[in-house]
Amino acid sequence: TTEIYTLSLHDALPISWLPHLRNKKACTLNKRVAYMLGLAEDHTWTEAIAEIFGGILAAAFLIWRNNDAYGWALQNTIAIMLLLTIQRTLRLPNLRIGTIMLICTFFFDIFWVFISPKIFQKSVMIEVATGGGTGQSVPMVLKIPAMSPDIPGQFKILGLGDIAIPGLLISFLLRHDLLSKNRRCDGYFTWGVIGYSIGLVATFVSLYLMKHGQPALLFLVPGTLIPTCCIALRKGELKALWTANYGPPEAPEGYESLAGDKQA
Repeated sequence: TTEIYTLSLHDALPISWLPHLRNKKACTLNKRVAYMLGLAEDHTWTEAIAEIFGGILAAAFLIWRNNDAYGWALQNTIAIMLLLTIQRTLRLPNLRIGTIMLICTFFFDIFWVFISPKIFQKSVMIEVATGGGTGQSVPMVLKIPAMSPDIPGQFKILGLGDIAIPGLLISFLLRHDLLSKNRRCDGYFTWGVIGYSIGLVATFVSLYLMKHGQPALLFLVPGTLIPTCCIALRKGELKALWTANYGPPEAPEGYESLAGDKQA
């Protein structure tokens, strides 16, 4: 987990503030220590700074994860960094893949929230997200504290998949808008964000009315996918989006050597 925080911090903070430190060597770890920690041997200053902050954050969460006063803030920080890492490393190539993924997770979410209690006598999704009977907080959800001071320790939760999966589609829409030079209001990204926001509001309204955990993707998938398809149909771009290929511009680092090893 420290590596996740390090990746987000390394790419988002030190480089943007002090980009010249990216190429300055800070230290070299002993081979055995580097192997045990799962880190590289040579470290630049941005990597070292990120690793220190990542280690402090991980240790703080381990100690105060169940503290209702500020443990939720540590958990949300970790969760947000994980979400940023997902958005940075994963990329939808086209709308076809995005639609298949969203529809599958749509039914997956409904099954584990509404149908699993009939099979397992409890909602497996909610049990996992809340740590089950262990009472331990886990960085799998965003925790939003209740506004009322009369109910301390009460939180609304939003699963990371409810953000990451629609987020991949919205990132794809932004990439398409930038490449197509669409204006903000005429493109797909703005309406995708609006649709997501409406779906999120609908989730919390449903949660309030039903007094039971809701499958957020039940609202978020239609909220993002329907506006996207409607705009694409209106513009005559549905086929282009459906068969697009917005893959990585080059092979991931180390891919060539792995492919060569496999051939050998």
